[in-house]
Amino acid sequence: MLSGALLVLLLGRAPAAETGPPPAKPHVLEVEVAALDTEALDAGLRARLGPTLEGWTITVTEDEGATETEIPVLVRLRDPGGKTTKRTLVAHGETPPSRSRDLASSIAVILRGLPVTTPHESDGHVDPPVDPPVDPPVDPPVDPPVDPPVDPPVDPPVDPPVETPPPETVEYRWWIGLGPHLSLGGSAPVQPAGGLDLQVGGWLVRDHLQPVGELSWAVSVRDGLSLHALRLGAGLAAGASVGKARALWIGGVVAPRVAWVHIADAARRQVWMSSSVVGALVQWRWPAVVVGLRVGVELNLPPLSATGTDAQIDWGIARFTLGVSVGPILRYRRLRRGPAAGGPKPSPTSDQGREGAVQAATFENPPR
Repeated sequence: MLSGALLVLLLGRAPAAETGPPPAKPHVLEVEVAALDTEALDAGLRARLGPTLEGWTITVTEDEGATETEIPVLVRLRDPGGKTTKRTLVAHGETPPSRSRDLASSIAVILRGLPVTTPHESDGHVDPPVDPPVDPPVDPPVDPPVDPPVDPPVDPPVDPPVETPPPETVEYRWWIGLGPHLSLGGSAPVQPAGGLDLQVGGWLVRDHLQPVGELSWAVSVRDGLSLHALRLGAGLAAGASVGKARALWIGGVVAPRVAWVHIADAARRQVWMSSSVVGALVQWRWPAVVVGLRVGVELNLPPLSATGTDAQIDWGIARFTLGVSVGPILRYRRLRRGPAAGGPKPSPTSDQGREGAVQAATFENPPR
């Protein structure tokens, strides 16, 4: 009997098996972009989010319009409850690790502002109601007649909430170029004309179209007779980017121009004429600089013939022209949103407003 009592005493003092919440599910990171470093992206997310990252599934795929320093990506964020959120972001940087760290910072800002659902909430599971115990049937008393029940009022149908599409960063690139040009033509001997061009343009419609503007000065001198022309015009270039890095652009350009010509010899006079350009345009693009080459035909209407005391200069209808320009690339970024009609606008102090502030519009030159 003493042994039995001792055994019961020892069992009563034995510590109960420790129980606790199940371990958190680790996060999953799937990167399908060759220009990113998966390890650097994962390390950046862990450093910024810590335990908040547990249970999330993050998938990164490449979007269109990638350059050497900017990689558009589509990010899918799935919380522990299975709710998925999509965002379109741009990873900036010259190397895969730097682009990955930049992307990790943007993902961390978005993930902190998202509500987290649990698997119980995501599945929509509701425990079935428990029926109360049923008493044995009892003969009901005879009640006086009761008026028929009145149907309760029916609430009007409520439209489901409309989801606001995620914001998207849109970038526009423009360029300014300055350089010399040379034109040849006319009767023998060949009568050259040279000068300087100031040009401006921009890439639109996935780099297929370029509106261009130009201010040009040209001069031709022979035996004391000189022609000075000031030209102003605008036109359109059409083409496409070539190569994996999309650094080379090839296309054609048409630019109508009006010209004011000053003729100087023993006497001086001025004339107005049309001096348009039709030709090919080739551009080499770097992150901050563009170099352009234009080859084509200069169309002069009406043709110009200037006669001086000892010389004559002819600018015929068609003259060969060659020009080179070099200048900076300017970038303008803005946040394009698509809120539903009449829907609430995000507050500047909300998570969505802070996210928009991170991607606010800028006008800058990219880092070299």
